[in-house]
Formats: sequence, C-alpha cells, structure tokens
Amino acid sequence: AVATERARTNRLLAHEVRQPLHNAAVALQSAAGTLAHSREPSEAARAIEQAQGVIRRVSATLDNTVAATALLGGEGRLSTVDTDLQVLIDLCLGDLPPEARPRVQVDYRADARSARLEPTLVRLALRNLLTNATLYAPPETAVTLRVLDSDQPLALLIEVADQGPGIPDELRERIFDEGVRGDRNTVPGYGLGLHVVKRVARLHGGAIAWRPNEPRGSIFRLMLPQGDPG
Repeated sequence: AVATERARTNRLLAHEVRQPLHNAAVALQSAAGTLAHSREPSEAARAIEQAQGVIRRVSATLDNTVAATALLGGEGRLSTVDTDLQVLIDLCLGDLPPEARPRVQVDYRADARSARLEPTLVRLALRNLLTNATLYAPPETAVTLRVLDSDQPLALLIEVADQGPGIPDELRERIFDEGVRGDRNTVPGYGLGLHVVKRVARLHGGAIAWRPNEPRGSIFRLMLPQGDPG
C-alpha cells in the first residue's frame, strides 16, 4: 500500500509540477530578457505575472499532494484549536490570485466568531473551494463565501456559492472522488482539490455536500461539528 501510494504521488507530482515549473522558468527568463532590452515595462510585467500565476498553481498542487498523502493519511479525528474565523477567512482570501479576490463576497451570518478546527487543513479546504469557484465561473460573476452556524447538530457551516456551469448529472455522485473533474478542459488540475476537501471534512467528523445554485451554479457546504463529540 505504501509503495502504491508513493508511485501515485510521484505520478501526480510529475504531471502537475514538472511542466508548470518549466513554464514558470521560461516566463521568468523572458521577463529578464525584456527588462534588459525593452523600454516597455508592461511587457516584462506581463511575463512576470504569468510566471507568478504558474508558481501559485504549483504551490497549490504541492499543498494538496502533501495533504492527501501525509496529513490526511489517517481517518481518525485530529487535534483542533480555537480559531478566529475572520482571520481564517482573510488568510483564505489572501491565498487567491489578486484578480480573483475582489470577486469573493463574504456573507458572515454566524453568531460565533471562533470555532474549534485544524486551521491549516480548513484553510486548504476553503482555498480549494474558492479557487474552483473563481476558475469555473465566468470572471464577471461574484462568488459568495457564507459563514453560518447550526444548533442541530452543533456545527460551523461554510458555503461557497458560484454562478458557474454547475455539476453534470453524471458526475454528481463522484465529484468528491480523486481524479474526477468538471468538463472544462481549459482549467488545469488533476482533480484532487474536492477530494482533499472531503478528507478534511471527515477528519473533523464533518461532511462536504453539493447542491445546485439558483438560477445557475453550485453551492458547496462544508460542515464542521463543534462541541464535545462524545
């Protein structure tokens, strides 16, 4: 099992990291050449921005790979700490590309200002949900990050709603499985993000669910139980 997991991880890293890193190196080399020979700083700025975008993608892939193969290797409950939710949200928004951040509208409806959770993993899960929403939905549309709480059961609820294409009927039962992706081939990725979200939810004793947004799009709800699990 260890050898199989190691081989799978190596394939994933080769697929998702090696070529993007090469692309980033080429973009940075181009930017350096432009700075040396051009009087148009905007050309260099575009090349640098392209390289930065590729590097962000590689970084996100590495985070997901490490989480899926190491931090999420077990299915038992994990240690949680009291976490300031506004700080967590701010960190998640800061993880997004600069052009995507203004699209996210935070709708904070919870009474609680903190919750018990593992902040690194929840941050990773929320980043995956927000990244998917901003990539799959049209760039002129807003993405809603909604924070709620529940009394029955006692839980923190976090929803990410977009106005994208939604989930095809044939994928709805498998959307949280590893390797399953939507039908937009222009969006890079291996299909690991939602799988990591599911694993994070389970480690917290919670769940992740999808439902259609109205009139268009998707709503992903992350449920994280609070209080003594008994």
